[in-house]
Amino acid sequence: MIKAVKISETLDDFLENHPELTVVRNGMGKVVNICFPEEATQTSYTIVGDDVRIYYTYENKSIRFPEW
Repeated sequence: MIKAVKISETLDDFLENHPELTVVRNGMGKVVNICFPEEATQTSYTIVGDDVRIYYTYENKSIRFPEW
């Protein structure tokens, strides 16, 4: 029996699907800031090295990266 493997969504994939976010990167391409739209609530993000985590509510939907 073959088991399905869930392929993780990359940050770039996530950003492509969420154009309401603006991401600022430094000269080396690392994320240094994330700007949420004015309509977003409960916004938070964490950047530790290459690990980026995003949470916000937009258009009555809770959005997270990565999905938990």
